[in-house]
Order: sequence, then structure tokens, then C-alpha cells
Amino acid sequence: MREVSSFGAWLKLRRKALDLTQEALARLVGCSAVSIRKIEADEQRPSRQTAERLAQHLQIPLEEQATFVQFARLGLDEAPPALPIPATAQLPSRPPQNLLDFGVAAHPAADAHAARPSGTVTFLFTDIEGSTRLWEHTPEAMRPALARHDQIMRESIAAAGGYAYKTIGDAFQAAFATAPQALAAALATQRALYTEAWDTPRPLRVRMALHTGVTEERDADYAGPLLNRVARLMAAGHGDQILLSAATHELVWDQVPPGVALRDLGVHRLKDLIRPEPIFQVVAAGLPAEFPPLHTIAAPTPPLPHPATPFIGRAAELAEITALLDDPACRLLTLSGPGGIGKTRLALALAAERADRYPHGVWFVNLAPLSSADGVVSTIADTFKLSALRVVDLKEALRDYLREKALLLVLDNFEHVLEAADLVADLLAAPGVQVLATSRERLRLRAERVYAVGGLPFPLDAARRRGHLRRTAAVRGLCAPHPPAVHTRRRRHAGGRADLSPGCGNAAGHRAGSRLGADGAGRDDRRGAGGQPGHAGDDDA
Repeated sequence: MREVSSFGAWLKLRRKALDLTQEALARLVGCSAVSIRKIEADEQRPSRQTAERLAQHLQIPLEEQATFVQFARLGLDEAPPALPIPATAQLPSRPPQNLLDFGVAAHPAADAHAARPSGTVTFLFTDIEGSTRLWEHTPEAMRPALARHDQIMRESIAAAGGYAYKTIGDAFQAAFATAPQALAAALATQRALYTEAWDTPRPLRVRMALHTGVTEERDADYAGPLLNRVARLMAAGHGDQILLSAATHELVWDQVPPGVALRDLGVHRLKDLIRPEPIFQVVAAGLPAEFPPLHTIAAPTPPLPHPATPFIGRAAELAEITALLDDPACRLLTLSGPGGIGKTRLALALAAERADRYPHGVWFVNLAPLSSADGVVSTIADTFKLSALRVVDLKEALRDYLREKALLLVLDNFEHVLEAADLVADLLAAPGVQVLATSRERLRLRAERVYAVGGLPFPLDAARRRGHLRRTAAVRGLCAPHPPAVHTRRRRHAGGRADLSPGCGNAAGHRAGSRLGADGAGRDDRRGAGGQPGHAGDDDA
């Protein structure tokens, strides 16, 4: 062993012993060759992430990597710790064969240009979802996990004939001469990652994207809009998901391996890109197939429940509630009132009218089937298709998903799960989320505003005298077309004129609200006002 005076001198010695140029080491670590030169000249010190990548690619044993990072991160005028520095003669003249197999130094500067595809190229971009949090909470577990991740990535890319030309942190960028090669690499990598037994708190989940086009090269590296598009496409996905652009889909759709399908996810706008992109998801046996909506500017949302009745006689209330929701300070609005008054029907009308005002749409969650607050998290998560993800804490995953979203969340029939009000407060930590709740009782949260929903006006005596009974909003609601199971009681006068019975008239305003509020969601029949049989699915909204 020999002593060296600085980290820069040690780095230069180690790099040369491994037969790496500054440019080759920079490509492996994911930084510029200028940075490597400055580090070796002791003009700057590496960031923690760069130091960790150097430790991996310079073959520092796992048990010594923490000391190595400390050594690299010391001030330039401080003495290095007692880290053994092997002499040149004791170092291998080239990386061990098992490391060459997965590309630690598989592309030194001498042959890098020959190995790089050119012309029409398919790019594979990957990234570990949520890696920052894992590094912050479990750095000791992440070091070997990242090394294993990198090994899997390089082995799969090399086996498919690809060229891993850059790593940035835990992100890989690889180029392939053909699109089927890139797809094969992505599938092999995801299957290996999915079945790996990780020692981290949760499995490493990698999102991937493939895009094809004619390359531009600058300073012996790929450049241009092509890379911007594949990077945005990857950022739109989720861990364990493989996304294809339209260009790549066109090249592989008739060459997909057995057990693999391509699912059309529609046309999406990607951040900062003018042209929308048709996006396809790879669906393969043994891999997750269901994911939340893409992280795009206007991801499609599920359709709202289709009301069984027309929306009648609530124009004034609709305008008042719209004004409340337009107030940026209104984060939680509860439509409150007795069962059957029309809360759900009013909320659906509001949701439909405001659907285009939220970049990430309007989402409707029916809480009526729940008997306790225990199932609220999973019910909301199911709406966003988060339950299919391999997550330890579904509530945390829901908060993370909503953090950067701008949407309206409609929580219907919240009186069944009032104990879950604190969850709503947690969700409102996402600045772009607005909640519209329907409930017989208020949620009693600090951010809550309450709008009391009343019955429709029913001026029975005056309307009878003027012969305008059928013109009132309540009666129009009762007489509107409705399912056969719903009946209105009538009695026939001597002249053949049909009229509402007194029993129906006494509660007509309330019962019309009930009819107009039917949401058709198939909830259990309940008693309406005055003990009369309610409509199919009592409207607690």
C-alpha cells in the first residue's frame, strides 16, 4: 500500500490502473470529462451522488464505500482518512471479467464510437421511482441495491445488443440499432428487477420508455429533441411500467414476443413539448399490467356516473356552488342535507360542468358501500388504480400521487365514514387538489365550507289555482321519465284529469329532490321523506 496526498491523486491512480480514460469514467459516472479532470486536479470535490457512483465503478468493496465517500467529500485542504490505496502494481490492469460482462468498463474511449448506434436509433431511458426517499431513509441498503440494479440493467442491455452510453444517478440511457432489441432489453430488465429479492424497505421499481428517431450527435454524444421526448415519456410513467412512443410502436407491433401485448393509452401532451404523443404500454405475462393514470398534462379520467334523471330546477344552487369552488381559498366544500334531498345529483352536475377546469380531471368516489372508515384509503386508491402497485403504505402512496396533481375529488356519501375526515385533511396537503364532499353531516375540518342543500320549491296551492302544477320544478322532476321501479301516486278525477295525491303533495318538494338526486349507483333502497319508499339508491348527496 502507498500513501497519496489527496483524493484527486488517488482517483487518477485508480483510474489509470483500471485502464480508463477520463472520458470513459465520466460516461460511467454520468458527469462530464471536465468534472473528472477538475476532481483529479483537486480543483473541486465531487457531489455525494458522484462519489457514490465513483465508488461503484472504481470497484471499491461495499464495506469500504462509506469511507471512500467520506474521503472524496472532504475539503481539499484536509488530510484524507486512512483508506487503503493499492499500488498500481497491485491493481488489475483491466476490470475483472465478471464486471466486464455487465459493462462497468465495457465501452472505453477506444471503442466507444464503434459501439454506438447511429442513424435511426431506438432509445431506452430508465429511472428508479422514489429513489431519493430510499437514499434519504436507508442509504446503507440502497448502496448494494443500486449496484445490483446497475448489474441487471447492463446485463440485459448488453444481451439485447444495446449500448448503455450514459448513467445519471440511478437513471440509464441506452441506444439500440433496432426497436425490437430495445423492447427485448426492457422486458428482460423488468422481469429480472421484479423477481429480485431486494433488501430495501420496498422493491426497486423502475419506469422505462422507448422512442425511435434519427439521432443528432454532438461532442461524441447523442443530442437533440429526440432525447427530450423520450425523457418526458419516461417521466410520465410509473415504476414497473414500460411505455412506447408511436414511432417505436410502429416498429415493434408485429414483432412482439409471445405473451406480450401493446395497450393503447391514448394521445397525451407531454410537459414542454408542443406535439402530443400517442402512448402505448407494454403488457407482459409476469409483470404488473394496471397502473395509475400517466403523469401527463391531461391524463384521461374515468367517466362520471351517468344520472338516471335529468337535472331540473337547481340553476340557482349550481351558480352559487360554482362561485364557491371558483374561490382559490375554498379547498373543501361539503354539500350537506338530509338523505334524498338531491346532493349527489347536484355534485354530479357540478363535476360534469367543471371537468375541463382541472388539468388532471374530476374524480368521483362513491363511499356509500362502506360501513366504516377502514376502507376509505383503499377505495380512493382504487379510483386512481394505486392499489395494484407494490407499495407498503397505500396512504403514503396516495399522498405522493396527488402531491403534484390539480384535480377535483368528489367524495360522495361521506356521512358513512366521518371518522376518515382526517384523511381528507391529509389529501388537502396537495396544493392542487380540491375536494367536493356530499354528506348528511359536516366533516368538521378547519378548511371546510358547508353548503346546505334544500328541497325544490313547490308552491302547491298557488300552482293548482293557476293550473300551472306541472310547471313547477318539483313536479317536473317527479313526472320526468324514470325507471319502472319508481312510481308516482296519482288519482283520477271525474273529468279524467290526473292529479297528485295529497300524500305525495305534502312531501313533494323533498321527494322531488330525492328523485332528482338519484345517482343510479345501485345503492340499497331506503326510506324517503315521510316514510314513503325511496328511489333506487337513496341520494345522500
